[in-house]
Amino acid sequence: MRSPCRFTVVPVSGEPTVDVARSAVAIAREFAADVVLAVGGGSVLDLGKATAALLANGGDPLDYLEVPTTSGTGSEVTANAVLASPQHSVKASLRNPSMLPAIAVVDADLTVRCPPAVTAASGLDALTQCLEPYVSAVPTAVSGPGGHRTAETRDSCRPWSRS
Repeated sequence: MRSPCRFTVVPVSGEPTVDVARSAVAIAREFAADVVLAVGGGSVLDLGKATAALLANGGDPLDYLEVPTTSGTGSEVTANAVLASPQHSVKASLRNPSMLPAIAVVDADLTVRCPPAVTAASGLDALTQCLEPYVSAVPTAVSGPGGHRTAETRDSCRPWSRS
């Protein structure tokens, strides 16, 4: 039995760029998408959020870009999407509270088939984000002296959390 849902796939290889976001929005508009579902790692989730935000609000990715002072993991639960702009030699972020996903499906089984290099890079990325507040030359109120809160926050997101 065929599903009544129609869908299209927008491939993502590496960090999404402004041009990839523009292309994804054009594909979604051409397809008359009602929903954007992103399944994959942080780059895929960032592109999905950027596509959904641009579909709903119009404009160009460069209309929404800000340069963040720090980076983070956990794209499925953040209100931003990081895009690279090679022509400007920057990596920047679209940010808006409305970009917080309504639903985040996190299934550890989906990571089982990841190549070891992807698993290692993802783990090192998360570790780096936890260590960053401790070594930042320009800490913020959030990342400053209480930078250890990063690890506590990650721990509180786990179903087996002590908090």
